[in-house]
Formats: sequence, C-alpha cells, structure tokens
Amino acid sequence: MGLSLNWQMAIAFVFLFCGSVEAAPNSSNDILSPESLVLKSGSTRDGKSLLRKIESTFKKASDYIYSTTLTTYKNGRQIKESGKFFYKDPDLVRFEVAKGGKRGGSVVVKQPNGKIKAKSGGILGALTVSLSPNSKLLISANGYNVLRSDFETLLDAMLKKVKPGHTCVATLSPSTFPDLGKVHLIEVIGLDNKVVERLVLDPVKLMPKEWILFQHAKILSITKLTQITLNANISTDMFILERGGEALANAKSFEMMQLADNG
Repeated sequence: MGLSLNWQMAIAFVFLFCGSVEAAPNSSNDILSPESLVLKSGSTRDGKSLLRKIESTFKKASDYIYSTTLTTYKNGRQIKESGKFFYKDPDLVRFEVAKGGKRGGSVVVKQPNGKIKAKSGGILGALTVSLSPNSKLLISANGYNVLRSDFETLLDAMLKKVKPGHTCVATLSPSTFPDLGKVHLIEVIGLDNKVVERLVLDPVKLMPKEWILFQHAKILSITKLTQITLNANISTDMFILERGGEALANAKSFEMMQLADNG
C-alpha cells in the first residue's frame, strides 16, 4: 500500500527550510571571530541610536523585498539555506526557498487572514498545507523563525540583547575590515567582552549587508543580505497561496511525523 496523502506531504515539508551541508572552513577570518572589530577600529559611537535609525527606515517603508543566504555553523559543519523574503504592512510575509536544491521552489506565506500556508516545490507543489506560527518547519538552522525575519523584528531583537552589563557600539565612520571591505559595523558585546551579534552595513545607505550571530563566544551563523528593495509595491496577492486542491494538516501532526522520520 502506498503512503497516505498526509505522510507524502509530511515528507515533502520535513526539510522545507533545510539547506545543503558542507564542512566547516579551516581558515580563521576576522568576521568569524567574537573579538570586537568596532573596538579595534579605535573610533566608536553609540550603536543603539544607529540601530533605531535603521529600524525607522524600515518602519516607514510600506513593503520591501530582500534576498538572503544563511550559513549556520554546527558540529563542525556548515548548513546553507537561501531564499527571497517579502514583507508588506501590516504583517504579511512570504518566503521563497531558492531554486536549485531539493526543496527549491517551496513557499511559505502569512496571509491577510493571519493563516500560515506552505507549498512544497517539486512533484507535490500543487499541495498547500496550513502550519502553526511556531511550527518547527518554519525554523531555520540558526534557530530563527522565517516568518519573524522582517527587519523591524530582527533589529528590535538586537536592541533587546543590550542587557545590563552589555554594550552596543558602532563605528564612527565607514572603516575597512578584512573580509568585509569598507563598511559600517554595529556590535552587541556581552559580559565576557565577546561579541554577541554583529551587523554589517552598507557605508552609504546603511542597509544591512551581513548579520552575524555568536553563541558561547563561537560563530553561530552569517546571513548575507542582498537586493534590498524598499517600497516595492508588492501585490497583496503575493501573500495568498491558491486554495485549489488544498489539503489541511496542523503543525503538531507535521512535527510528530518529522520526529518519527528523523528517528
């Protein structure tokens, strides 16, 4: 007997946002180091005020698009994920997994009615499923929820990391760094004087170029951000997946199948 429809769909979506796996790099780059590059530059300013300025830019935009490539470092390996992110006020989200891999062409959206729908690429691409907001299927390799990857949410989360004893510093002017070129940097530095989070900015437009996370004084992930387009006039239809032939499955069932498959 063949697999049931739900099991076929579960297999299609289990690795919806999982990417390719490569060996960890052997070389040690400055960008991978938790040592502060801003403090080494010798000229600093308050990073929080600059973060709020960038946050304001995105709050003023009615919508935007960006392309992203995420590299997460785990257990001596690199896990790579890439795609295209769409955001539209008040809280519409669409993420498209980049074509080329096994899950290329998969899409997840947060619709105007608040429901989250996902569609796999490949042979089961005609099937649409419902997911819960906290479904494990929406979590990228570095632990972030793809539906909460709008810039306002990410910048606010960075600001919240500036806890008592932590500092947030930025370069006073664009500076040239190995592996980065001429950029602005903002860093959140923890109690151990190690960088918790590093944001690399375009030196002119102050648009995010790279977002670097550290965990326990070790590199966790690097997200490269390109082709950021503000006020792109995105149609609301982009945030609605077709309903024809829709099959529903709740997130809990999917996650149980995921655990069974991984076990």
